[in-house]
Amino acid sequence: MRKSISNSLLSLFFLIPYVVSYVLLFYQYSVRIKATQSQLKRIQALLDLSDLKFNLGVIIFVVFGSILILLFIFIILKFFLLFGDKSVDTDKDLFRSLVLSMTITNVAVLFLNEYISLNFKAISLISPFFDLIIFLLLYYSSTKNIKNTVLLFTGKGILYLSNVFYLIYVNIR
Repeated sequence: MRKSISNSLLSLFFLIPYVVSYVLLFYQYSVRIKATQSQLKRIQALLDLSDLKFNLGVIIFVVFGSILILLFIFIILKFFLLFGDKSVDTDKDLFRSLVLSMTITNVAVLFLNEYISLNFKAISLISPFFDLIIFLLLYYSSTKNIKNTVLLFTGKGILYLSNVFYLIYVNIR
């Protein structure tokens, strides 16, 4: 019981920087991209909300969205692990590696955009590969299981390729 509580608190400890990095990334994106900023102003005017209420609503929306993204990716990667080594319980390692890699990637994107002034289009092409490498290194270093690591590489690679194809499709239209 005590170990379960400490594991839950540790997972929550990993989740807080992840959520904060997503909120910061959203606000940096909205400041840099004028179209997003104007859309947010229109939504605020349409809802007739004060700045404080609107920002709290946006933060809640971003937090909820980031957690949904994390759960979606976790479930898909967990599906890929069904074909892997079942003798190892990897839920905790998978979750922590996923959260840490996404947090590190978000912080790197914040840094690249703020201090190196790389635009978001270039970053959106670089960051998935960076996240994939960090994720695989973290997962492999905690489990030492090559078969599951290869399966996770395949799963996350498919997710990122589908995202790249979507970005290409949107930019062609």
